[in-house]
Amino acid sequence: MRKRRVDDPTSNAVRLPTCGCPYCGATLSGATEVTGKRVQPKAGDFTLCAYCGALCVFKENGTVRRPVRSEQREADRDPLLVRARQAFARHPLELGGKGRLH
Repeated sequence: MRKRRVDDPTSNAVRLPTCGCPYCGATLSGATEVTGKRVQPKAGDFTLCAYCGALCVFKENGTVRRPVRSEQREADRDPLLVRARQAFARHPLELGGKGRLH
């Protein structure tokens, strides 16, 4: 399977303002919706860093930050996020990262 770029019209990835992961410092510039739809993330939406698997939260300006405790608890109860983090932990290189989960 070929990797699709953010600017590929067949990709569901969206371009975002470039920022660093608040955990590993990797440069992030896009996001992909796990449901396969092309969706622009909004403030408060969760995401996983493609490099380290850390749970992050989108800010108003499209960059990401670490979750606060209440957001972390919410994410820990979300079955989709739990499965995504487990999948990343099992197959980090296939999913883009190095397998470090925060």
